[in-house]
Amino acid sequence: MCSGIRRLLSSLIHAGAARQLSLALGVVLMAPCWGWTQSGELATLAGKFGQLYREGRYAEAEKTSEEIISLLGKSGAAKDLDVAASLNNLGSLAYAQLKYDTAETFYERALQLCEAVAGPGHVDVADVLYNLAGLSVMQGRYERAESLYQRSLKIRQASLGSEDPAAADVLNNLGFLYLRQNKLQLADQALRHALLIWQKHFGSETAPLAAVTLNNLAVVRFRQNGFEEAESLYKQALAIEEKFWGKDHPETTTTLRNLGEFCRAQGRRDEAVRIYQRALAMLEKALGPGDALTRETARRLGELSAKTEDSAPAGADRLGVYQIIMVRTKSEADRLLERIKKGENFDELALAHSLDPTAPERGYFKAKTGDLREELRSRLERLDEGEVSEVFDLNNNWAIVKKIKNSPQQE
Repeated sequence: MCSGIRRLLSSLIHAGAARQLSLALGVVLMAPCWGWTQSGELATLAGKFGQLYREGRYAEAEKTSEEIISLLGKSGAAKDLDVAASLNNLGSLAYAQLKYDTAETFYERALQLCEAVAGPGHVDVADVLYNLAGLSVMQGRYERAESLYQRSLKIRQASLGSEDPAAADVLNNLGFLYLRQNKLQLADQALRHALLIWQKHFGSETAPLAAVTLNNLAVVRFRQNGFEEAESLYKQALAIEEKFWGKDHPETTTTLRNLGEFCRAQGRRDEAVRIYQRALAMLEKALGPGDALTRETARRLGELSAKTEDSAPAGADRLGVYQIIMVRTKSEADRLLERIKKGENFDELALAHSLDPTAPERGYFKAKTGDLREELRSRLERLDEGEVSEVFDLNNNWAIVKKIKNSPQQE
């Protein structure tokens, strides 16, 4: 048995196809540490798995990980940390494909094996707890997610030190979780602690992670009406990303979109349009016009570019006023709809839970009916003013919409 399982990849996974304003750091893949005197086939498969995952070739990666488990079983290592690593990686594959129940099964098996072989305080246990916590956030199980993150943080701090970058990973995600629940003071504390660690260890590996935390802190300030600091934080994040990725890299578009939303909220519509145009050009080049994020950015740009009601000619299609809550899973959407039906405020639920870029504005948006996607338009057309829709599938997420007014003239 090796002394530990090394991190193979720490990508950024943006929660929601629309890439919500706050960001969680991605899952941890584990690289099994076999004795290299063993068959070279295992080492080859491990390298192949990591490459396939990074390229998004999930079906092939899944097959490769299953081959690893099979070879380990034949070698008599069925209760080794190597098997736990492969189970964890299969969980991460399922997570990336939004197969949350399957991911949970693999993660739980990996956790049980890690704890049995290495003990409950081992750093490898912390990695699986970290992944389970992120999965729980996507499932809307926030109390469980917080408990798992806290356990992971405690182990990492005890094993690696309180100022280790691995602790900052967890602190950022705790801040993200608190943002989802609109617990702004707790979010601020966790994120500021994470940022201090990133700054202490600032370098090529941690720079993009520091930018994520800066982004999240900007969201906190935005919601607290600290607009000057929020803009500064967004610009700091963008400067780091542009230096690390390059000015035309699509990884910068999340921050660009956030900055665009900030400018729009401040009444700087022309500036917001220019920022969104830049983000859209990058996404169309990198991902293509049919990608979900590209389409969402184009929709938002269309809303920003639309003429105001006052300047529209007589008889023109009027801008309707609506609200939306968008989440990753149907189960979370169902729970939110039930809370709305029991009288909870749509505004506050949108602010705390929605993945849509309109979340900071409590889900409000204006649009011409003809400009909306068909699945969204058809739902809104069935509603009277003040009515809330049932849960429906929207662009690989789950949504609830509310029709506020048919026309700004009725506001």
